[in-house]
Amino acid sequence: MSGEVSMEERRWKRQLRSGHAPRQEQSRQAERDASVIRVFELVVVPGIVQTAEYARYVFTASSELHRSPRDTSAAVQARMQRQEVLYDEGKTIELLIAESALRYPVCPAPVMAAQVDRIMALAGLPSLRLGIVPLGAVLPAIPMHGFWLVDDQVRVETVDSEMHSRDPDKHALYTRLLDALWDSAVEGEAARAVLAEVARDWASSGCSG
Repeated sequence: MSGEVSMEERRWKRQLRSGHAPRQEQSRQAERDASVIRVFELVVVPGIVQTAEYARYVFTASSELHRSPRDTSAAVQARMQRQEVLYDEGKTIELLIAESALRYPVCPAPVMAAQVDRIMALAGLPSLRLGIVPLGAVLPAIPMHGFWLVDDQVRVETVDSEMHSRDPDKHALYTRLLDALWDSAVEGEAARAVLAEVARDWASSGCSG
């Protein structure tokens, strides 16, 4: 029974009925109030480090898929406001990004290059721990999807829903997975080297994305 109570499924059809901006504001408030934010992303760059142009492509694609109202400019602005949390030195923020998320062309090559440059610029923030899981890294555990740990809450996005859970067992499981993935990650100068290589590849790419 406790597991049922601690799990909440939020369908995108309902969440996005007024567009993406209200959902971004909900995230901004939750992240502002949180002490610990730990993130793993496999396919897409985490929202709190996205550039405005990258975010614009993400929201446009999502609106197409979910047939939700197009409030792209407002959604991008709200997502940019979420990034204020990165400068709060009282928080613990860990972003673990698979190199694959930096290489999937979800937008044109110049936008991808600028996005990777943005991540490099943020890497030195005192509140931020940044790790990259290189494409050639051996994985001690297999992540099936990205996820967020916000204090004691697990958040997982699927195609049709967003799952929020405060189940301690579920949180412990995702924590073990995340810790294992960090063991395969590079940080510091090694992470910068991966980012620099990806940025060079995008800058020299003729792919329009």
